[in-house]
Amino acid sequence: LIDYAQPIYVCREDPHSRQTTIREIIQRANSKEDWPQILIFPEGTCTNRTSLIKFKPGAFYPGVPIQPVLMRYPNKVDTVTWTWEGPNAIQLLWRTLTQFHTFCEIEFLPVYYPSEEEKANPKLYADNVRMLMAKALDIPISDYTFDDCKLMTFVKNVGMPHPAAIADIGKLRETLKIAATDRESKIVASERQFTDANSLLTYPQFAERMQLNVQQEAAHNLFHKLIRPETPDVIDFREYLLLALFLITLYKPKLIFVESLFHLYGVNGRVNRTQLYQTLQNLVRISQKELNSIFLQADPDNLGTIDYSQFVNAIERNPLLAKLQKNNDPNNLRLG
Repeated sequence: LIDYAQPIYVCREDPHSRQTTIREIIQRANSKEDWPQILIFPEGTCTNRTSLIKFKPGAFYPGVPIQPVLMRYPNKVDTVTWTWEGPNAIQLLWRTLTQFHTFCEIEFLPVYYPSEEEKANPKLYADNVRMLMAKALDIPISDYTFDDCKLMTFVKNVGMPHPAAIADIGKLRETLKIAATDRESKIVASERQFTDANSLLTYPQFAERMQLNVQQEAAHNLFHKLIRPETPDVIDFREYLLLALFLITLYKPKLIFVESLFHLYGVNGRVNRTQLYQTLQNLVRISQKELNSIFLQADPDNLGTIDYSQFVNAIERNPLLAKLQKNNDPNNLRLG
């Protein structure tokens, strides 16, 4: 049935699909054939309608006029908002059907004709249209993108700390030029052991460890992304390092992340059984029985600790190796 509407299909998990979609939009927009107007949802995902997130630029590449369309649901109870952290689609359908009526307002704004500058810069075109629509809806805009939402969902699903802050942490690392230095990996590799004594840091201590200017606003913002209400003056540096290492190894084999975590959680790169579980829990599903078996195989001398090379040798013929050779990819949205 969907095919009869002649849609342009997009595969979110396939990066090549985006370019194919853009080409198809351009082709239809400039076609001499009698194609109907193309309806595009530029945010690319569901939100709670309290702000407009970044528009995907694909719809704006053709550089042709567009007509913004606004939708409002002026109901006493919101039963239509479907987000990554909230009621699922079936629950929302049931709640909507229990209402006597559901109001929906659709407003067609005047056709927007892009300037020459906007035609040459699809992202500028998208941002300007978003500003216009946000003003008409009387809501703010947000710099989050669909990819940011995927990243936050992934971090939440695998159980890492501060999932709502991960996208901002990534952007602040870029702003502070930390991302290009691999600084956190070097800190983790050089530290004998991370304990409360050397990991619970105030802002000046954090700036010093990260070699940041204490006066930098971005450095201050990065610190505050990691604060917990119960400890408003300090952060756990281990939590920051975990998230930073995750970002550094994004789209790379999980084994690279594992090697860094041996240093983060262990002593001189060696982990005990509990620390091994701590290392793997955010990467793969593993039972305590399976973990015990791997640990015993990796520790034949019963020393109580193993290093990364012993771990890799122990899982050489274990299905776990194949899972850890897969990339750390937020498109999966769940543990392997």
